[in-house]
Amino acid sequence: MDWETYKARCDHPRVLSRWMLTRTAQWVEPPVAAALHDAMQAQPLAKPREHKGGPATDMFDVDLDAPTVAAILHGVERAAAAYVPGDRSAAGPAPTSSLNAYLAAWREYRDAG
Repeated sequence: MDWETYKARCDHPRVLSRWMLTRTAQWVEPPVAAALHDAMQAQPLAKPREHKGGPATDMFDVDLDAPTVAAILHGVERAAAAYVPGDRSAAGPAPTSSLNAYLAAWREYRDAG
């Protein structure tokens, strides 16, 4: 795949990175996390030959139903509400600004429906 096509595909709201899916799975209930992990079992988008990123940069065309996306938004909102400044634990929530970016991305995903 050439760079222009790859960038255009990755810009679609329903194409999500392994990083975003993995991180989001930390903030949702187990059945929803399982759906996110299942999405990462699909074949990622083909990267341009010159792409230097490893598996962490994989991008997936993700198809989730409306109830799952609503549960994701609820989980990320709950994580944002629970954020404690200075909490740097691996399982702890991300800083609010980061969570706001996740909320925006998942809302865009929902609205692209």
